[in-house]
Amino acid sequence: MNKIYRYFALSLFSCLIITLFTFDASAGDTTRVRVHDQVGWTWYGNKFEIAEFPSDTARFQKILMHYTLGCPSIGCSDWDYTTMIVAMHPTGEFDSTLTIAPLFTANGQSYDSLGISFNENWVYYYDTLTMSTDSVVSQTLFIFYFEDPANPLAATDSVKVWSTNYYNYIFNSNGNIIDSVFVSADTTLINVYDTTYVQFEVEAAIELARVITPYGGNYGATWKNTWTFDVTDY
Repeated sequence: MNKIYRYFALSLFSCLIITLFTFDASAGDTTRVRVHDQVGWTWYGNKFEIAEFPSDTARFQKILMHYTLGCPSIGCSDWDYTTMIVAMHPTGEFDSTLTIAPLFTANGQSYDSLGISFNENWVYYYDTLTMSTDSVVSQTLFIFYFEDPANPLAATDSVKVWSTNYYNYIFNSNGNIIDSVFVSADTTLINVYDTTYVQFEVEAAIELARVITPYGGNYGATWKNTWTFDVTDY
């Protein structure tokens, strides 16, 4: 399977259809593969989808790629942008990268040290509607531990805790801050870092098409255009 990437820019939607025409004229068989169907894009970067093509044992006379760009409901951007379609083809070769493996993470983030509480903490605030002090529970943290030396990126345990090390303000009847109380941690986690190699399959980037969009500031939401590319050689 190939990953089909789209590299393009602001305020567009796209549709990508690959049409494969068989060598068997009597059957008249045509196969269509649709990816990135009506996908919106409002900022720089890329998106990808995995496209499932027919078996490599099948023979096709011609392969056409139909690339449609159009404006979303909010309209197109005033500027022109270069868009690219890139196929990421698996090569069957593997490489690895050295990765840092922390002892723990909190909400997916790694910290050198982190003060926590195993009990709920509260954050005070002044409610202008009730003209009184109220409170909400402090931020919830989900701690994941990674304590298997043989597999340092696999979580071995988890626990729910609450944030600490902040000041709770004391308000008077007018909502003015008159004092504060420090909410300290009952436990401090100290991180330890290990390193491990993560293996991945090397992919070859094959550029299939490149299109420059028009200046679309005056285009309506119904505008779209389709470009057709012969990608048989790829």
